[in-house]
Amino acid sequence: MILTLLFACGSAVVWPDQVADPCAAGALPSGEALLRLQHDGVPRSALFWAPSAPGPRDVVVNLHDFRTEPRRQAHYSRWVPVAAARQLLLVAPDGRSATWNVGNGCCGRSVEKHSDDRGFLDTVAARVASTGCPTGRLLATGIGNGGMMAHRWACESDDVDAVISVGGALQLDTCANPRAIPLVHYHGDADTQYPAGGNAEALPLAAAIELWKLRNRVSGPPVETRSGALSCQRWDGAAPIVSCTVHGMVDVWPGSAEWPVDPNVPLSDATEAAFADVVLPWWNANL
Repeated sequence: MILTLLFACGSAVVWPDQVADPCAAGALPSGEALLRLQHDGVPRSALFWAPSAPGPRDVVVNLHDFRTEPRRQAHYSRWVPVAAARQLLLVAPDGRSATWNVGNGCCGRSVEKHSDDRGFLDTVAARVASTGCPTGRLLATGIGNGGMMAHRWACESDDVDAVISVGGALQLDTCANPRAIPLVHYHGDADTQYPAGGNAEALPLAAAIELWKLRNRVSGPPVETRSGALSCQRWDGAAPIVSCTVHGMVDVWPGSAEWPVDPNVPLSDATEAAFADVVLPWWNANL
């Protein structure tokens, strides 16, 4: 609760309920803006960073880790400068009690309160649709508990058109949405919070990849590459799946100050490179 209050009080600019011409240049608040709304009888919030250029705009929804907060995640993952450079609309929702209800009994207070986080994210996406002049292309991204929520949202909603996740994978036994979309997933082999092999709190990554392979209608072995600390597998079907193991990395974001980008290693940046090299080419060809 303390984290949520600090986050909510830090933004003086409020995201509007209505915008006369949201596609016009400069029509949206500049810098960081705060959206407050009610969902399922509970006050919820999200941060917005809007580009100054005219729309329509691709949208990135960036989900924080367990017991962290949206502003930190948005800057830590470098989505704030990348979104500004690419003229993307960046949204950073706040999990209930700084946690996300992702299934499989995870995680924390959001599960205890039976938080409808999928519905909350759908509500945020609807506000983006009415006020942000979106293109209709939305990327869900996050780390740890937030990465798990990005997977769940993509599997239960039609709003999501790609996923980039770090250290947190799908925690459901099914992925009901049949629409193929790109997935890029990173996992450190030294991650003890949510190990790739699973633990008492998390299902193994391999189970999630199998469900995504069914969803994206891939067959045959992956193309495997290794460069520097990165070992990646890529499946190409109706949409690409890329799963990268980062050797020696714990539960941090590839490309952050804690695990800097290696300019000699393709896809070592989970923000700009994953978006530009995997998601954006597929979007441009299919959406």
